[in-house]
Amino acid sequence: MTRWLASHPPGGMVLASYEWSDFLLWQGPSQIRLLVTSHAHLVPTEAWTDTSR
Repeated sequence: MTRWLASHPPGGMVLASYEWSDFLLWQGPSQIRLLVTSHAHLVPTEAWTDTSR
């Protein structure tokens, strides 16, 4: 999957499961932008509100 993402980089933020997000951060393309990682506790409340609209 990470090789595919490297050759087909996403145009925006990627919504991955909690379990996959840190792996993608570690092994995925350097420019990948993930919506949430295991650091979800650091995401401001406003960001959660914006994504639920």
